[in-house]
Amino acid sequence: TDKNISNLNIYPNPSSSEATVDLGLINTSEVIVRMVDLQGKDVMPQMALTLESGEHTLQIPTSELVSGIYIIEFNVNGG
Repeated sequence: TDKNISNLNIYPNPSSSEATVDLGLINTSEVIVRMVDLQGKDVMPQMALTLESGEHTLQIPTSELVSGIYIIEFNVNGG
């Protein structure tokens, strides 16, 4: 776990139309969000965000995804 992340929740699981990500950051950070399938292939364009310290809510569209298991990766400040 990145030491700059104070909170991370993803719901609902499973998701049919949209996944909600609650993300808490201790410091202002560059955050890259990626969703991949179990083979590591990107299934949506990655999001590159600059987020202030504090709590954030992100919406990730999932309605176009085939039913299956996916991994959401968070890269914070290049870590």
